[in-house]
Amino acid sequence: MSILSLVQAQRPNNRETLVTAAVFALQTTIAVFAVHAIYSAIRAPAEMWAMISAVLVLQAGFQQGLASSLTRFVANVVGAGVGVLVAVAWGRHTAEIAVALVIVVFACEGLRLDLGLRSACASTIIVMHGVSENSVLMTGIERAESVALGCGVAILLQLAVYVLTQYHRKGEAVEGAE
Repeated sequence: MSILSLVQAQRPNNRETLVTAAVFALQTTIAVFAVHAIYSAIRAPAEMWAMISAVLVLQAGFQQGLASSLTRFVANVVGAGVGVLVAVAWGRHTAEIAVALVIVVFACEGLRLDLGLRSACASTIIVMHGVSENSVLMTGIERAESVALGCGVAILLQLAVYVLTQYHRKGEAVEGAE
């Protein structure tokens, strides 16, 4: 048994996994270009954080994709909100980031956002890290908006994939009934 076999997903090698991978690759590409187009149009900073947030929220697969993306969206908003509040109240250094992460973990636990915990923590760090003393509130809000925008783009993409797969499945059911 190789080290790689210990970490590889256990799944059948079939066409469905390749289709899922292709759809996810397409979604991430569309998300990056959509975020770029939005940020180019509104000339806003923090485009990279919106791209990262979109990719963190996207979920490969058709079955649980939309629900998982919605969970991650809410969790990211919690993480970004906590990050802004802690940065404004206490600061944005390593110790404060650690405190914010603890708050986010317990907030996500209380809200039962288990599937979004890692991306919530990432959005907390995005909002708090590298912010200058002079602009903690403005930069934090700017980054929190970027997190929300990126998450929104991801949710719209997941919703589109969900609708298309439901439509495709209904078409297969009708063809199979004939």
